[in-house]
Amino acid sequence: MIRKRIVNAGRKTAAVLLVLALSAGLFGCGGKDASKKDSTEESAAASSTVMEPINPEEVKSEDIIKEEEKPAESATQKDVIEKPEPSEVDPEAERAEAERKKEENEKRKQDNSSEVNLNEVLDGVMSFDGMELTFPIELSSMKLGKWTLTYEIDGNPADKTMAADQVVTAKMTSPDYTDDDVIVKAEFGNYTGSEVKLTDLPMTGIYITMGKGKNGEAPNLPELELPCGFTWGASESEIHEQLGEASFSGSFEYDFDFMYENGKYLLELGGMSDTGLEYIVYSVE
Repeated sequence: MIRKRIVNAGRKTAAVLLVLALSAGLFGCGGKDASKKDSTEESAAASSTVMEPINPEEVKSEDIIKEEEKPAESATQKDVIEKPEPSEVDPEAERAEAERKKEENEKRKQDNSSEVNLNEVLDGVMSFDGMELTFPIELSSMKLGKWTLTYEIDGNPADKTMAADQVVTAKMTSPDYTDDDVIVKAEFGNYTGSEVKLTDLPMTGIYITMGKGKNGEAPNLPELELPCGFTWGASESEIHEQLGEASFSGSFEYDFDFMYENGKYLLELGGMSDTGLEYIVYSVE
């Protein structure tokens, strides 16, 4: 009985030891598996980090990163350096430039006109239809031949008084010419500085315009001789050659219209490029 208990106790002890041994073995295996598992998971994690899909656009070398950190220089900036854009126009500078060019033109005109002594050329003397006209012409000594005067005012000229610097014109007509041939007007200007009766004023100038002709025929023109020998049809180049650069010029209804003055007399010459001189004003300035 006692032996049986001892055997049973031994069996129990052996069973306990077997259980302990199995537990230790299992624990050892489990530890290895756990350690191996942990190592595998770490390796897998590392491997997954390395094997993660790579975006080529995100792969940048250190040199590239440093290059990107530099201030960007745009194409526009390069263009600005190589080809500067024009700055905004300064209105003041533009006006100053315009004034400078105007002064240069005026100086050029003066230099050109200085080549011709207008004091010698513009002396107030001209020839028209056989009459020698020397401005100003007193009415008492005026010899108009077949030409008559009709003041372009209302009422009786003898009753009119002209203020200082006032100018009146009178149409000149002749039985030998019609308006289709020539249109002539006389100027009467009050340059006395005070009021004067119209009929006491001298003839101070003349306006002559070539007519257009009639029925396709050329106009019948009176004889004409101006300073420098100019007459009907004088060309633009001829006028420039004889008188130089004009004091004022324009086109108006003609291809050219030049005005010359010397402080005492004024001569205006207008005409067409193909037919020449057609319009004349010669007067006291």
